[in-house]
Amino acid sequence: MTKKVFSALCVLSFGFIMLSVAFAGSMGETSVLLYNGQMIFKTGDYYYSVLDDNSVCLMRYDGNDAEVNIPTELGGKRVTQLAGASFYNQGLLVSVTIPDSVTSIGEQAFRDCKALCKVDIPDSVVSLGKGVFYGCSQLNSVSLPEGLKAIESCMFFNCHALRDFMIPQGVKAIREYAFYNCRSLTSVIIPEGVKRVEDGVFYGCSNLASVTIPNGVTAIGQFAFCGCAALTSVTIPDGVKSVGEAAFQSCSGLTEVNFPQTLRRIDSSAFRICTTLTVLRIPDSVSNIGRNAFADCGALTLIVNQGGFAEKYAIDNGLAYAYSDTRSE
Repeated sequence: MTKKVFSALCVLSFGFIMLSVAFAGSMGETSVLLYNGQMIFKTGDYYYSVLDDNSVCLMRYDGNDAEVNIPTELGGKRVTQLAGASFYNQGLLVSVTIPDSVTSIGEQAFRDCKALCKVDIPDSVVSLGKGVFYGCSQLNSVSLPEGLKAIESCMFFNCHALRDFMIPQGVKAIREYAFYNCRSLTSVIIPEGVKRVEDGVFYGCSNLASVTIPNGVTAIGQFAFCGCAALTSVTIPDGVKSVGEAAFQSCSGLTEVNFPQTLRRIDSSAFRICTTLTVLRIPDSVSNIGRNAFADCGALTLIVNQGGFAEKYAIDNGLAYAYSDTRSE
């Protein structure tokens, strides 16, 4: 089984050269350092740089506090960005409050903060990078800003404790493996405006029992709901043309799937090992069904139109079928 591999973490390695101790500020002594030719400042537990607009990018938190309230200002300048990996592997961190001066949070900013439970993100934030909370296995409370347009790849990868979660209505894209292995997640409403359920987006969400897919979605990617064992019913809306490889594989609790008349293709292993699925109506619009699409579904009968493509597929693959009018083989 093919799995996408997320890009390697670029860990910030602060090989600073101390130049001087410059001044004292409200948070204590501020040091000036040089890193790869860039001026970096340190105040208290925070390393930061000054941006072209005279605001601050927080480069790295270097403290040991369980609760962190990121300051609005450092060195008298507003904090507007959190750099990639800025809180990487802070093992004692339990909660973080981000000020409303911040507008963007970089890739993997909180990666592998294993004790992190709660993050308050203000509505001022309009950009969250890939894998921001990757591996935050205890994260159970996070509210995303209303202005967010995309949930990037692997944003909540292996966030095992994430349970009650609302996707902002303004989100237009949910990228690959965004909620991979979020095994405490129980329900999801995908917002209107999302056009594709991307590859592996809910892979391994074993307690996901309810998902709403909006009109306007045109494709369901490979492994999108693979291993969602608690999922019992799925309605695939009008407009969807393809269901990707292994999209619903090992959804062992699935008993009902409703296909639209727009569906053209069901890829290989799409419903493999859906052991409780008993009846599946294949619309005449379907002209391509991949290998093992319904393998190991021992209780399944396909409902097909006589003489159609789905009937031929059932015969060729030794699957039970019935006609949509008489329901007899």
